[in-house]
Amino acid sequence: MPFRRRILYIIYVGIVLSSYYLIPLYLSHSNIWFKCPFRTIYGFKCPACGTTEATLLLLKMQFEEALCINPLSLVTNFLIIASTLWIITDIIRNKETLLPALIKPFPLKITIAIILLVIINWIYVVNI
Repeated sequence: MPFRRRILYIIYVGIVLSSYYLIPLYLSHSNIWFKCPFRTIYGFKCPACGTTEATLLLLKMQFEEALCINPLSLVTNFLIIASTLWIITDIIRNKETLLPALIKPFPLKITIAIILLVIINWIYVVNI
């Protein structure tokens, strides 16, 4: 693995780990809540609406509440954690396996399934 890419991976891991620690810490001591730019501009919720709140609930082990706010947040957080662990494994083994795996195109059936899941989640989020 090239040295520059290794450094970028380490920075990514640091940002992810610190985000899962610092964002809840900041929000618990602040009265400021960020407004969704998508909702502010277009006037309706985006497919990711509620993801931050659902992530905070997941960190408190309140899975049912997180699932009710945004079901896709469970998948999103799982993918973030899995990719971070994958990167840590790549750094330790000094191999580069994540990017080659991500560069491969998804099969059409999986792409359609992902798009349908996002649309279904969007419909759910807009109606809660």
